[in-house]
Amino acid sequence: MNAALCDEAVAVELHKLKQYERLGFSHYDALVAIDQKIDWHDVEHLLRQGCPQELAVAILAPLS
Repeated sequence: MNAALCDEAVAVELHKLKQYERLGFSHYDALVAIDQKIDWHDVEHLLRQGCPQELAVAILAPLS
C-alpha cells in the first residue's frame, strides 16, 4: 500500500472514531464498533429512534 492510500485509510478510521465519540461512545467502545465493521450511520439512525447504545451495537454487530 502506498503512503497516500495509507494516509487516507488512517483518515477514514479517525473520522469513524470521531463520529462514534460524537454519538456518546467511549473511545474503547468506538474502537470495538469500528473493529466489528459496524457502520456509524446505522448506529446514529437507531440512536435517533431512541434505541439504547448497547442494543444498537448488538443489533448491528455481525453474527459470530
